[in-house]
Amino acid sequence: MTITAVESREAIAVDCDAAQPWETRADVLIVAVQTGGVPAWLGAYAEALGELDAGDRLTVHRTAGAGFLASVVEIVVLRGTAPSAARRAARAIGAAHRSRTAFAVAGIAAQADEALPFVAGFAEGRYRFTRYLGDGGIAPATLAFVGVPAAAVDGLRADLASAEIVEEAVRWCRDLTNAPARDLTPVSFAEEAVREAARWGAAVQVRDETWLAEERFSGIVSVGAGSPHPPRLVEVSYRGPEAGTTPPIVLVGKGVTFDSGGLSLKKASAMMEMKSDMAGAATVLAAVCAIARMAPPGVHVTALLTLAENMPGPGALRPGDIIRHRNGLTTEVVNTDCEGRLAMSDALTWASERRPAAIVDVATLTYSTIAALGMEVTSIIGNDATLVADIRAAGDATGDPYWELPLWEPYRRLIDSPFADLRNEEIGDGAGAITAALFLREFVDGVPWAHLDTGGTAYLDEETEDLAAGATGTGVRSLIRFVLDRSHAARRAQEGETR
Repeated sequence: MTITAVESREAIAVDCDAAQPWETRADVLIVAVQTGGVPAWLGAYAEALGELDAGDRLTVHRTAGAGFLASVVEIVVLRGTAPSAARRAARAIGAAHRSRTAFAVAGIAAQADEALPFVAGFAEGRYRFTRYLGDGGIAPATLAFVGVPAAAVDGLRADLASAEIVEEAVRWCRDLTNAPARDLTPVSFAEEAVREAARWGAAVQVRDETWLAEERFSGIVSVGAGSPHPPRLVEVSYRGPEAGTTPPIVLVGKGVTFDSGGLSLKKASAMMEMKSDMAGAATVLAAVCAIARMAPPGVHVTALLTLAENMPGPGALRPGDIIRHRNGLTTEVVNTDCEGRLAMSDALTWASERRPAAIVDVATLTYSTIAALGMEVTSIIGNDATLVADIRAAGDATGDPYWELPLWEPYRRLIDSPFADLRNEEIGDGAGAITAALFLREFVDGVPWAHLDTGGTAYLDEETEDLAAGATGTGVRSLIRFVLDRSHAARRAQEGETR
């Protein structure tokens, strides 16, 4: 078997084959082993491998009589048998060999829960945002799982085809989030959403600032009032065959395309990553478009993108202003830099009016989530234990870790105002992630709801050993998995009731 590069701009093209590893021509053949385990055809390197610790790798270049056809063999000693071990190893190799294009991998079990984490890690490590670089960027790559039992090839190939769609969605989310704010305004973001949704047959509608004002979306209108780029609300929906009248799962994404803080102006250093304050909108858009591309039956899902730019222009929202929301509640604006909850508030109300199966919002909302959980774990807060558990399970399965924080009712008093029903920033300096969620809860009207605060996980300030600086795409994989799992469970339950 010969692995060749692809010509498209996909994240990676993934396939599998029954060909033996040593018979495979590739730029890099990755061989995953456990400590002390060496395939017989690599027996010549057993002594060298015996000196490696878990996580180490041995690089072997092909020479005359090497016994394999790949240009380079990377033998990786995994850190245990958990899927996360394969993902970490793949991430390191993806980052180390960004200049190469044809890859094969052996030693990973021919089943989805083993292979898909490897694909995710490889794609993560390989990614860089190259749109504005003069070096031509990173060429597309092919990754083939080899040595797969013939009976397992068709099943694994189907799983890998879905994984390829997911990884392309993650890449697109990262590209959107990394784009400079002057190039990704609310209007141009909406145009990008329309193009991608149309590409995969999803229904899409864009509401402009006039419609938003008429429909009492006062939060997002107020946030965008200081910018020359008007706000937009984008709705992208997929209703699969056999979905019938199934109520949708609604994903609401914060899409502040640049957050200067408004009149409560951020300091310059804090603005540097604020092009990424639309990561939540990019996440839900990428997830729904990927689901539409897969075209699964029985699935009904909608993404709502709340797009605005928070700037200190002449019409900007002022501290002390009071907003009357779509649901009749009022908010005193005590900090114009707490704009995300305002931008999403009326979209949450609008979603809840449809009585959906669930609402999940995704937002780079607070710095408090970083203080609580750091840069690798996303906080989740909700009003429905089953919904929260389902999202956490999807995160565990896809490598998007979530940790639940309490929707602590006694803290509700911290967002009371003497002049309005709510204030948009808590009194005092603590519990900011929780009080932000308590604010959002006021707009979901009892619908099962979960809030994902990706303030620490959506964007990396600096490049790590294996991950490029910038957007991470966190949440895309787990939201896709959550929607598909939930929809399949609902279909099974419905089928059981009709028997």
